[in-house]
Amino acid sequence: MKKLKKRIFILLLMSGLLFLPLSVPAEKAFNVMLYNMDNKMVNLKKVIKKEYTILSFGATYCKPCKKEIKELINLEKELNQKVDIYLIFVDKSKTKIEEYLKDNEITLTVLHDLYQMTMKRYSVKALPSIFLINKKMEIIYKIKGYHPKTIEKLKKIIESGP
Repeated sequence: MKKLKKRIFILLLMSGLLFLPLSVPAEKAFNVMLYNMDNKMVNLKKVIKKEYTILSFGATYCKPCKKEIKELINLEKELNQKVDIYLIFVDKSKTKIEEYLKDNEITLTVLHDLYQMTMKRYSVKALPSIFLINKKMEIIYKIKGYHPKTIEKLKKIIESGP
């Protein structure tokens, strides 16, 4: 019996289960201060009014971004009362972004991360990348790269509430 307890202890120790915290602290979101397409500075902390905010990093040259943006537009229409969505474009050319927005009829708020500093602060390595942030400025969900079930997952989280 003593050997069995010792083996179980060693297995738990090796698997890391003994050192799991009871609750994992939420990752704090960085404040975003970027210009929108009207050259007005947007301060994320000051504009968060709804229960959730989605930051979606993308670029005009990113084909999966285009697909995800269409899905985000539909999500925003469906859950307008609960979520604000900000598209953060990392292109160097504001003119290209403006043309892209016009050609693709994008109605979401777009911010321009000209020097990609916000992208770096959020450790974005793949486009598109999404961060779901609550009113407390905590990142409660993030996903890097395009995945067909991302919007469905976001919708479930937002509908379930805080």
